[in-house]
Formats: sequence, C-alpha cells, structure tokens
Amino acid sequence: MDESRLTRVQVGTSGQFEFTLVPRTTLTLDAPQPGTIQALQSPGGLEVEVPIQGTCKNFPSGDLPCQLTWLVLKAGAMEPEAFPVADAVIKFDSRTRFHVEVGGRAPKVDLLKQKLFGAGALGYRIAPRFPHAPAAELAPGALRFNNPLDLRVTTPGGSLRFGSKVTFAASYGRIFDAAILQVRIVENDEGEAQTVGPGGNELAAFQWTRGNQAEWAWYIGFQDSARTRMCYCQAAEAGDYEYTYVFEGSSDGGRTFTVIKQDSALLKPIPRPKLTSFSLTRDQSLWLDTIYAQGQIENFVEGVGVELQVALVTHDMVGAPAAGALRRVTGRLEPGGRFKIELVPWLANAHYNPEKSFAILSFSELSAPGGSGMPLSAWLAFDASTFICFDDAAMDIAYGNQGRWICSTEVSRFRKTPAQLLEDATVKRVLYLNGQVDAEVHDKLKKILRGDLQVTKDEADLRLVRTLKRALVYTGFPTFGVGGVGATGSYKTSGGYDEHMSNGVALMLREWAPEDLLDDAGNPISESTLVFHSSYDGRNGAPVTPDVLSLFPTVPIRSRGLAGLLNAIQGLTQRKEIYLGSPDAAITNLDLLDQRRYPSTRDIVSRYKEGILRLLQDDYSDLNLNPIWVAAVIKTETNGLPVPKFEHHLFRSYYLKLASGRDWSTAERAQAAQAYLDEPANRLSAEGFKEARMLCTSYGLGQLMGFNIVTAKVKGRDGTLVTPTHPRQLLMADEADQVRMVLNLLIRPKNAAGIRPDPPCVRFNDYDISTPVEVLRLLDVESAQDCRALAHAYNGSSYAEKGYHNLMFQNFHEVKAIWNAPAGT
Repeated sequence: MDESRLTRVQVGTSGQFEFTLVPRTTLTLDAPQPGTIQALQSPGGLEVEVPIQGTCKNFPSGDLPCQLTWLVLKAGAMEPEAFPVADAVIKFDSRTRFHVEVGGRAPKVDLLKQKLFGAGALGYRIAPRFPHAPAAELAPGALRFNNPLDLRVTTPGGSLRFGSKVTFAASYGRIFDAAILQVRIVENDEGEAQTVGPGGNELAAFQWTRGNQAEWAWYIGFQDSARTRMCYCQAAEAGDYEYTYVFEGSSDGGRTFTVIKQDSALLKPIPRPKLTSFSLTRDQSLWLDTIYAQGQIENFVEGVGVELQVALVTHDMVGAPAAGALRRVTGRLEPGGRFKIELVPWLANAHYNPEKSFAILSFSELSAPGGSGMPLSAWLAFDASTFICFDDAAMDIAYGNQGRWICSTEVSRFRKTPAQLLEDATVKRVLYLNGQVDAEVHDKLKKILRGDLQVTKDEADLRLVRTLKRALVYTGFPTFGVGGVGATGSYKTSGGYDEHMSNGVALMLREWAPEDLLDDAGNPISESTLVFHSSYDGRNGAPVTPDVLSLFPTVPIRSRGLAGLLNAIQGLTQRKEIYLGSPDAAITNLDLLDQRRYPSTRDIVSRYKEGILRLLQDDYSDLNLNPIWVAAVIKTETNGLPVPKFEHHLFRSYYLKLASGRDWSTAERAQAAQAYLDEPANRLSAEGFKEARMLCTSYGLGQLMGFNIVTAKVKGRDGTLVTPTHPRQLLMADEADQVRMVLNLLIRPKNAAGIRPDPPCVRFNDYDISTPVEVLRLLDVESAQDCRALAHAYNGSSYAEKGYHNLMFQNFHEVKAIWNAPAGT
C-alpha cells in the first residue's frame, strides 16, 4: 500500500476532507489461442510469438505502460521462475478490449533467454502502471513446452587428478540447431589470497553450432589433448584446485548467453601437482660420469606430456645475474610422476663441483621467455620448509615463494631450508635473548614447522610468543599498535599474542608467505581488512588505531607462516636490510629492547657527541648550530635506542597511492577504497606492499619517516651524499647518516651550487623565533615555549597536544648538564 496516498484522521477530529472517487478497474486475460498453444509445443524458431489480450473495465482509452513478466514453471519445480520484459505497453482497443505489445509487436518468448528448455509450462502476468489497478495473471498450465536440451558429463572412475579426462556431450532437439551452445571451465576464486593471473578465471571452452553434437574432452588443468600445455589463472593458489563447468546458450549470435546448467561440485577438489623430491644425482658407472636432476611430482595422471626444464646453478652464479645464461635442459615425467633428466653430460662435467652446485626446476611454458610471468607456486605445490624458490632474473633465492623456479635440496649448502634455519646460529641469536636457546620453546617451533602445532591469539606460552615477537621486530614488522614520543612505538617483545601481534603477523605473511594469510577458521584475510582505515586524532595526537585493531581477525602462525618468518630473517640478513645494515648491531639493539634497557642521557652523550661535532663541522659549519640540540632530538625521539615505528594510520594512504598512482581523499580512503583494495587486479606485489609499509614507518636515531626519503641524504659507495630511492636505505643507514637525517629534516641541505635554501618557517604571533635553525643556534632556553618552532618542524602541527615541546625542553637541559660537564664527572 502506498502510504503517501493515505489520509489519516485521528479520533475526535472535526473538519472537511475532499476525496476523488475512482471507478474500480479490472483486466481479464483471454485463454491462450490454439495456435499459440501449438506454436509452443512445436516451435519453428528460437522465438515464439505469444499474443496477450483480454477484456478491461474502467480504463482510459489510449496506451498504458505495464510490467510484463513471463512465468516459467519447469517440470518438478514448486514455483515458477519470473522473467521481466522491458518496454511493454497495454493498448486499449475499445472501452472493453485490450492487447499487449512489446516494441510495437505482439510479445515473443525466447526459448533460451526465458529458459523454455526441458519440459514445463509458460504463464505470464501484466501489471498496468495505473493507480490502484490490479495485475492480471495467467498461471503456467495451458501453454506447455518440451524442448530437449541437456549436457552429459562423464568422468573416469576414481578420484580426479591433473590430466584426468572429462567428456562433455550436448544433446538437444533440432530447434536449438540455430543457437550457439557452449561449455566453459572456470577456476573458482575460493580464497581472497588467490589473485587472478593475466589469463583470467576461464580456463577452457567449447561451442556446439549448427546442429553439431560432437563430444568434447577436457583434460583437467590442460589446454590440449596431448596434455603438454597447462592452463592456470591464480597467481597465489592455495590448496587444491576448484573448477566449475558452465553450460550456456545464446539465441542472438553470441551477444548474450543464458546459463542452462552448471556444477561447481563435480570438478573439485582437484589436488594440485606437488613436488615431493628434487635433488642432484651422479652416475659414475661404466666409466661414465653424468650428472642428473631427479625427483617426483605427484597428482598428475599417467601419460601427461607436460615439459619440465632444469638447469645447474653453481656457487659463483648465485647473486650474479651477469654470470651467464642458464643452460636449460628439458625433460618429461615418467610413470609415477618421476623424472630423471641428464643435466651435465659426462664430456662436459669437468668443472662440476658437487659441493658448490644445485639444480633448479620449472615448467617450460612458465620459465620460457615470454611466459606467463607468474610464480611457480601458482602451478606447483611444495613443502616450503623443504624447498626454496629461485629468481632467474636476479639469479638468487626468491623468498616468499615468488620465483619461477624451485631449487633442489642441495641449495641448503648456500641457502638453508626453514628446518635448517631454525638451527642457524644467527637465527638463534634473533629468536632468543643473548642467543640462549629455550629448549622447550625451540621444540615447539619444530612442531610448528612440521604442522603439528600452531600459535594463535591468547597463546598461554608467553615465552614462545616472546620468541616470535623478537623475530617480527628484527624483520621490521610491528607487534604493538600504539606509539608515542620516546616510546617503543609499534615494536615490543613483551605481552601476549593479541590483536596487535596478529596484525604484525598478517603483514609478515602478506610479504613472505601469502598462501598462509588466513584467520583462525582458515578463511583468507582480505586486502581491505589488512590495509584497514585508521585516522589521526588531533585532540590528543594519537592514531585512532587500537579501536580498529581490536576488531582485527586472529591470524595464527602455522607451518608455512613460520617458514616465511625464518626465510625473512635469512633473506633480510643476507641483504643487510636490517638496522644499521649489520646483523650484530640489529641483534644488540633487539636484546636491549627486549630487556627495556634504554641508554641513559650520559650514554647518549658519550656515544654520539664526537660524531655530532664532526658532522656539524664538516657539513653545517656555516650555520653555527648548538650540537646539544641534536643530542636532545635523539633522546626525545628514541631515548638512544632506535626502533622502527609503523604508523598504521598512514598505511592505507600510501598503499593506495602506489597501487593507483594518485592521492586519495580521506573520504575515499574510508569508503570507496574497500572495493578497490579487494579487486585482485589492484593488489600490490609483495615488493610493492613492503614499500608501502616502509614509507609509513619511521627509522633511525631521529625516527625519520620513510616518506621523507627525499630529505635523507646518505653516503653513497663513493663517499658522496646521495638521495635514497627506497625507504629501506633509511633502515640500513649508519649512525652518521642517521644524525644527518635529523638535521636534513630541519635544515635544507645545500644544492648543487653550494647554496643552502631558506629553512622551513613557522610563524607564531606571540613569539620571535620562527624557524628551527634559530632554535638550533640557541645556547640556552628558559621555557618550553622557546622550543615550539623546532617541535613544530620536527613533530608536526599537533606537537602541543603531545607535549613534544615540553619533552624537548626537558631533554635539552638534561643533555646540556652532561655535555658541558668536565670529563670523568
């Protein structure tokens, strides 16, 4: 009922009301004509004309728009399916008769678009667009149809595997000879971590036209009957394959298709091909000395023709892309999924050293020039605690399962597997305070790698949680969501496995083990959940992050996740992508943080005084700066113990900027960004994700934000100052460069002509000092107000709410008292 047309009168109301009386209108449908009944039973084409007419009462003359709906009741169904028709009009032939037209002609029903295949009955309903006019309906019954159209699917006995033959046979009446019928195979996106590759989700298709009823055979996972070319679309496959077949037809030459039948259960799950063994072997029998690559890949049916490629990698080739092209050798699977491919012929192995070589393996269509570009993990499953991927472009290990090749077990001589990493001396120093192994915790880590245990929220063993937090902190991932001036920020090792740690684990998994980015129920974590929206509260100067983090899903550490974390420790250590670029310095810093042993003001002065004085003399002598201020900033920002601080409230902004190439407004980031982030095509790569994370992380003695890399100026290899191109360089910078970063944020460095631009200026109506340089020249300050320009320049416009100028004033005087004290006091 239209409430706007009601006139409500309360009890006791007195007054006059005007009403308009409208005669009751009626539409009565005629029974279908015999010719129409016959045309439906024996159609002459894909469209059948169905005249609709009848008697009417109390309608005005002329044309009246209406809603025409076909009602199709299939045999065995309880309710009809409705198909609305656009642009229908009732034409009143007289005061008592009407008929319906669509596009100026009698209505037509389309056998495919309205699904008049199989057996059933047709009805229709018309609803005139006229006030209070009732609809008229002819229930399905008199107009019957029986148009055979079906798809028969035949699978081999037993469980389906990669390469199994599935046969599709379409059977249909002659009336559908004029239609285009097709079956499509689609790989389901069951999991948001499974990003769509360049080929899309559709893997294969076949069409029947002009009465052709031939059978079509699809070999699961392949593009050809010889089973040599695999088809795949997921760039981050997790678990088994899930396929749906869709049988559909078109009556308009292929412009639109109607689904006739589909099944998403028949072709799932299909176990993904899995590498179970891969190593080098040497055959020295009969005076021959031949090197082979051998192993086994499970879950292929016998007889597949998929082509493998193997190559030998020697120690001097690792990490040296210019060392020479790989010598690729092809081979095929033998019965049982085994392979044994001659890698180094006996006449060419004089330089082979088994202690300094390993093999790599890929599928030819993936590793060949111009291949799909997707990682091998999209095609092949393997135990990440046993096997490691390889990047042939960088000629080095590809952590996070992102390479196009996989290494034989001999790679452990150069790069260790997760199980071996757990026993590595450097890794143990990262995991345990002072490198003292906790045997009980270590045993639990082994169980996690084996898949016998997982660590999740509210874990009772706080020693185990502390160990994992140390690993996260060392690799640069946050464990705590609340920062503050001079605090440990988003990195600490105490406390339990809460939503703060869960978020840090999720960030780590996204970069190092994306296939394990799942909540505690096994559901994938969406990109919009991971890159959540968080704002900044100007009233108290704190990110509004804890409330958002309290809703963050629980993300456990499972086998692959721990393997990814151990690989991160190894990979970042080898690349020196850690604090000060030094494992020893980074681990020492980690141990101090773990014990919350912050240097005293005297320690800060003792450690950095000489370097500050030298830097001011060499690079800033023209400004006559007071070095005490530099030490005061270091104490204010880090208390002398630098720890990267991840700023959650900036993350979504920088992610979106890298992904889209533009800035997003606050409203867009809060609303429209969710759909954008969850679109697979918009997802950043693991490296892009890391760059976004590092851009909104602060580093070094002065906590310089990653997005300030253009002001950082660090020493290059030749000793000259260069501008960093990636925030990782801020993390790796030495202490002299970190002090330089503090000053460069406040003072414009000299340009190529040796001229220093004017410093940033902040005006205060009630105070004279307006630039940080003026503050840095002061030999003394009498109140915190004297520090405002420096606090504003360094900490932003909300410095006052956080009391940053007060803390800087206090720290200046603490440093001054020690700086000027006689030696030994």
